[in-house]
Amino acid sequence: MLSLRGDAALRDEETRFEKMLSESILDVMIRVLGTSGMQAVLLNLELSRFAGKPRDFHRRLSHVFGDGAVALEAAIVKELYRKLGIQYNNDVSFDFLTSISSCKSIFVRKQGKQKRSRSR
Repeated sequence: MLSLRGDAALRDEETRFEKMLSESILDVMIRVLGTSGMQAVLLNLELSRFAGKPRDFHRRLSHVFGDGAVALEAAIVKELYRKLGIQYNNDVSFDFLTSISSCKSIFVRKQGKQKRSRSR
């Protein structure tokens, strides 16, 4: 069982991860769609509602872009891995939700190791 301090640290890491995911989404949308295109799409997608809900974001993006959503999702995942300093494995078949979940697990584990090594 995690201590209250551990629970707070985990929440902080999850919040930081969600922020980085949102930033990655914005960066990719601007790069691919341009500023005005990004604004139009994100207004329609209501991005702020999806920061901690990748499954809902995936569904909404797929609804808006159809099969083209996969290319955007792949770019978002690659950008997220880059921002978090995690090596992205291009060799596996792509699944947005699995990739986000894996990235989050690696990030939280990595942050925990860094905090433990600093407290020694």
